Amino acid sequence: MALTGKQLRFLRSKAHHMQPCVQIGGEGVSAPIVRKVTDELNNHELIKIRCNDADRDDVKNYALALEVATAAAVVQVLGKVIILYKRRDKEPDIVLP
Repeated sequence: MALTGKQLRFLRSKAHHMQPCVQIGGEGVSAPIVRKVTDELNNHELIKIRCNDADRDDVKNYALALEVATAAAVVQVLGKVIILYKRRDKEPDIVLP
């Protein structure tokens, strides 16, 4: 899913005040994490993920792995936080500019 710069800015502004709803621990991106992220994306469309016990390269790798596994778009990777977006097919809450 390719997003324009304007859409990315819009999504980053919406995600700014959100709290992370998924935390990735020492095991990294495992099957239960992918299921949890998929469920949260179906519920909220835009989510934050916190990566505990990870360095900068690990966080980028986690973001790429989740992007592929969930067919979502990485909005931003900032420190140990990943922001993902996936539009819901039925009744989307977020309308992109």
